Amino acid sequence: MKHHVRMLSKGAWERLQLAAGVDYVLRFMRLYADVAGGDPVTALVFVSAAQACAQHVRNMHRHTALIGSEFLPDDLRRPVSLSALARSLNMSVETTRRHVSKLCALGLASRTEDGGVMVDTRHLNRPEVRDAVSANTQNLEVFVNQLARLPASRIVR
Repeated sequence: MKHHVRMLSKGAWERLQLAAGVDYVLRFMRLYADVAGGDPVTALVFVSAAQACAQHVRNMHRHTALIGSEFLPDDLRRPVSLSALARSLNMSVETTRRHVSKLCALGLASRTEDGGVMVDTRHLNRPEVRDAVSANTQNLEVFVNQLARLPASRIVR
C-alpha cells in the first residue's frame, strides 16, 4: 500500500498552526472568563497574577519537583506588585487595580498589607477554578492533538 504525502506551503503550514493556537487560546479565555464573572480582561489579570506569584520558583531549576505538584505551596508564593502586574499586561495601574478589586470581590485574589496582589491555594482551590483547570487540561490535549494531526511533510519550496 502506497501512502501519499500531502505537501503544504510554508504559509499554509503556519496558518494551520496559528488556527490551532487561536482555537486553544479562545477556549482557555472562555473558561477563565466564566470564573472571573464573565469578563475576559479580569480573567487575564487573574491568570497573570497567579503566574506571577509563582514565577520566581519556575525560574529556579532546583524546584522542578514542586512544579509537578498540583499547586505550588503558599509558603513559596510571592505577591506581585500592582504596578508589575500592570506592566506585564501593558495596562494602566488604575485599570489593573479595578480588575484586581473584582477578583478580590469574587474571592479569586487578595491584597497584601503593602498593596501586593496574591493568588494562593485558597483562591486556586475554589471549585470554579479547579473545574477550569481540569477543563483546560482537556483543551490542551485537543491543541496537542490538532498539532499532531498536521502533515509531517509540511513545506514545499
